[in-house]
Amino acid sequence: MIQEHVGDLLRVPNGIIVHGCNAKGVMGSGVAKQIRATWPGCYAVYRKEYERAGLKVGDVIFYKVHDHLLIANAITQETFGRNPNVVYVDYDGVRSCFEKIAVMARWKELPVHFPLIGCGLANGSWDVVSQIIDYVVPDPIEKHLWVPSEPPPAAASAKLQLEQTAA
Repeated sequence: MIQEHVGDLLRVPNGIIVHGCNAKGVMGSGVAKQIRATWPGCYAVYRKEYERAGLKVGDVIFYKVHDHLLIANAITQETFGRNPNVVYVDYDGVRSCFEKIAVMARWKELPVHFPLIGCGLANGSWDVVSQIIDYVVPDPIEKHLWVPSEPPPAAASAKLQLEQTAA
């Protein structure tokens, strides 16, 4: 069962922090951008793998912050964009990534932490993604959803624009 928390995903002290990435070698927005700013080495291993062999949906590139904290760069979408009518997340890719993450979580005996992966900028459905995660990451592996206490700047800006338009 997924446990829900309000707070900063990047402040968890131990576990596997999972975030969705594209297969284009870019971490330019959303949680990926925050990960890149917080742990530049995480971006470096993701980018190095992209340059070495390319990335495909379903790949996971792990980065070790310390013995009890890993970052999982989960390739959950081929590309990226801002079209609200396009679903960029690949649900089969989410499944494949979380299968690999579950193996690592079992081996390292670590909980799994994630945002609304694939459901922000990638326009996916949390109903679908949460069912995939619950199915492929078996109990007793702890699963933790983190929702920010404040909306990201892009969401706040969009809300302000809507309010100004309505006025």
